[in-house]
Parts: sequence; C-alpha cells; structure tokens
Amino acid sequence: MTSAVAAPRILVVDDHRKIRDPLAVYLRRHEFEVRTAEDAAGMWQLLRQQAFDVIVLDVMLPDGDGFELCSRLHRREKIPVILLTARDTCADRVRGLDIGADDYVTKPFEPRELVGYVGAALA
Repeated sequence: MTSAVAAPRILVVDDHRKIRDPLAVYLRRHEFEVRTAEDAAGMWQLLRQQAFDVIVLDVMLPDGDGFELCSRLHRREKIPVILLTARDTCADRVRGLDIGADDYVTKPFEPRELVGYVGAALA
C-alpha cells in the first residue's frame, strides 16, 4: 500500500494579476498546491479556511502594509513568509527580515528563483 504525500500548500498574495496568476501557474507546474489572494482581506479569509506551508506576500497591497502583515503572520501563524516586492532598498530588505520574513525577493524576479526560495522555506 502506498500513501500519497500531500503537495506543499502555497498562498500567493499580490494585487497584480499579471504577477499573481502566472506565478501560481509556475508553482503548480513544480507540484505545489497554490491558492491566491489579491489583498490582505482575501489572505485572512483563506487562512481561516485552510493551512498553508508558505506564504508569498507582496509588500504593497491596497488594503494593508505587507511589512505589518508579515509581522502579524510571524507572531500568530508561524508560517514561513517570503516577501515579494518592488521595494528594493537595503533598508526595506533589512526591515522585512527583521520583522520575521524568511526571505525577501524583489520584482522583477525569476520564477525559478522564487521556487528555490519556497523550497528553502519548506526545508
């Protein structure tokens, strides 16, 4: 008898459909189960419905500051968070890591690189 191993569950939160949707497709091709949200409200709703193994979180959402959301997630949910953002200053990167992000990826980015960060967060 063989048992199926569940695919890691990834939540991608980004308000830009042109980033969110292709990224979800790419992650699915790499055997991740992916759900998406376009804003903080959608993220919290999905988190109430199911557990996730990693969250890929945009910093600049229309209804919430990604840094604050990451900090709350780090304190409450204990889920690895990868910040994905156009904010690319050293101060922003350090702030993101200081508040609990497991990694900080700047846009534009290579999807295959992000898959590597997700894999590292799962390890």
